[in-house]
Amino acid sequence: MPRLVVTTIVYTIFFFCGASIASFLVWYVENNDEEDVGTELEHSAGPKKKRVLPRRSVCNHCGRPLGVLELIPVVGWILLRGRSRCCHKPIPIRYPLIELAFGMAFVLLMSRSKDFAILLHLYPRVDEYFGLWPTVMSIMVLGAFVWLVLLALYDLRHMTVPRIAVDIAVIAGLAYKLVAYIYPGFVVGSVYTPVVVASKSMYHVMDWFGLGLLGLMAVLTVLRKFGLGDTLVFIVLYLFFGGALMSVSFAIAVLAGGAFGIILLLLGRLDCKRGGHHVPFVPFIAVSFFLSVFFLTEVMDWLMKFFWIY
Repeated sequence: MPRLVVTTIVYTIFFFCGASIASFLVWYVENNDEEDVGTELEHSAGPKKKRVLPRRSVCNHCGRPLGVLELIPVVGWILLRGRSRCCHKPIPIRYPLIELAFGMAFVLLMSRSKDFAILLHLYPRVDEYFGLWPTVMSIMVLGAFVWLVLLALYDLRHMTVPRIAVDIAVIAGLAYKLVAYIYPGFVVGSVYTPVVVASKSMYHVMDWFGLGLLGLMAVLTVLRKFGLGDTLVFIVLYLFFGGALMSVSFAIAVLAGGAFGIILLLLGRLDCKRGGHHVPFVPFIAVSFFLSVFFLTEVMDWLMKFFWIY
């Protein structure tokens, strides 16, 4: 079978895997509200208690369980022309857009896996594989991205993060850091490419800088200027991926979040004097993490040249 055909098939599989995960995350968040967010008939029956486990996917308008075609990410929405199959009501376009974006992100992240690239012969020269991630690190990055997207969707809907998901991640990060300290060989890999690893001094500087940023976030959290959930998210990123990636993610998230806040102020959608509407910050962290894992090398390379490290 030609290489192009095999690569296309594998990329398609990865895309639908990512899109399906996104569809599941959206379904989970929207069906785990404090109050029931089901159909109009369910609302008319009176308030209900929060479900321990979400219900199966149903039409938001009439409550009919969704069929197989309606559950296919992106493609189902296109084939149904953006309307429900049962009552022909419009399906919000945010569903296929989220699935499309996450599917593409899933493919891009998996393309950074060294074993995956070697398997498909994505690069003609051997030296081009040198800067890719070990497969286990790719899985860790994917897991962190899925976790961040879950928190981002939850934050967009509830203006908070599910503490159980954050607390479990913090405990797992502390355990990972402890085992890595006792058994240094346990560290499965790094998102740092050779140009970054070549300078251990810069790595340690960024590690301490990241620790200082966490201290600043802790102070701002105590002063109620920064959300506790946001601080815990950055702690998790620091524990699993180190200070360099966390610091770059923080910088991108603050710049993007600040720019978005300024735009809302100019449009009159945000009133700081009266307390106004809060802007969810975790979505910016998720996007900044995704960008950081791709451009960390360039940022660190620039820093090392700027400080005359090599």
